Amino acid sequence: MEDRIREGKAAGLRTFPCRGWEENNAWLEAVLAAADLVCWAKLICFAAMPSLARREIAAFRYRVLQVAAQLTRSARRTCLRIDCAWRWPPRSPKASAACA
Repeated sequence: MEDRIREGKAAGLRTFPCRGWEENNAWLEAVLAAADLVCWAKLICFAAMPSLARREIAAFRYRVLQVAAQLTRSARRTCLRIDCAWRWPPRSPKASAACA
């Protein structure tokens, strides 16, 4: 329980940005939805990488959500081109060959 509270504070629950009840209520709902989405992404998408799935929300956001990449579409194929200068490049040879 304390871990979820700590992650919620890191996601934006530390302070409320507005003075009014309605605005702060909307802020609370948005932050809780974002924290839930990150938790589900950790459980579903990163089950094969437990070291990344156990990260705190700030480290997870830094490692996963802030990736310098470009989504391109060519010849009916969608490709995610990850910047090779990224600190944690993809490990598979096929993904490394796709670096821009």
